[in-house]
Amino acid sequence: MDGDNAARREVLWDRCGESVIGIFTPHQAQVLRERLADYRRRVERALESLHDDAVISALLTTETDRLRVKLELTLARIAFFLHDLPDHGGVVELHDYPHRMEWIWMLQELRIAAASAAEGGPRPLAEPGAECAEFVEWSFTVIAGMIAVSEQEPPPELPEPERDPWPGGEADVIVVRRHPGDPVA
Repeated sequence: MDGDNAARREVLWDRCGESVIGIFTPHQAQVLRERLADYRRRVERALESLHDDAVISALLTTETDRLRVKLELTLARIAFFLHDLPDHGGVVELHDYPHRMEWIWMLQELRIAAASAAEGGPRPLAEPGAECAEFVEWSFTVIAGMIAVSEQEPPPELPEPERDPWPGGEADVIVVRRHPGDPVA
């Protein structure tokens, strides 16, 4: 990230019914978009049968016979994540449990990619290792915050407004309240 203090970097999470809402700063959204773009380039290279990327190897080391399917699914998840993420910061609404799991999964993959780069693998966007390590820590707090809010009970539903007690919608008696000093008609 760029040396911001932890409080400024924190993503704010809250509940709204079944949805979990996250608020990202413009800088946070930009960092995620850059990392997703880098990850997408790596996955696209792997789909072209270029399997020399240490980050891709760290993420997708099992089932090499199904690697193409995994890479295509990863591209779809990246597109899904980018669709949710505001261009310049703002609110993200994760509607339900599967939606949150998609986000957690992608953030975990970005963490693994950054950790691989921090440990000497190819660095996204030519970042120094310390910034990769900082991203690993920051993304962990984003995931932890989302999970903590997800595990809270959703707020209770507001009661339905009372219906008009008269079947025709009209009252037999109309009560007019007058304020002291109003003229009597």
